[in-house]
Amino acid sequence: METIFPNFAEYYRVANQQDWDIFKDANKFPFMKINIESLESLSKTKQKAVAMIVDELQKIDNIDEYKQYAQKYKLDFIKDGKFEINNAKDIDTFSDILFRKIYTTEAGTKEVRKANSFKKLN
Repeated sequence: METIFPNFAEYYRVANQQDWDIFKDANKFPFMKINIESLESLSKTKQKAVAMIVDELQKIDNIDEYKQYAQKYKLDFIKDGKFEINNAKDIDTFSDILFRKIYTTEAGTKEVRKANSFKKLN
């Protein structure tokens, strides 16, 4: 598949134990508090989300921008200065923030929306 679709594994891989350990590492990511016991307690869809989150976190230089973004759209998601992830729904919310899926329309009624897919324009 990767011969035809080079990014296939990046978007469809499921988190493994190493990904989970990285995700929960408070030293590596002191801005997160993970209150989920095990990777196995999550559905495959959420395990895929964790894998994508871990990959994206490696690329981030300034987490404060994401905190400000989260505070703009999800006021109750940050507690004591940390992204608090207590359940599968919080994984979705963190993914929405990390991948900048929430936005306000610029014309018309200025609606707050969530993108379910995106294509980067050059």
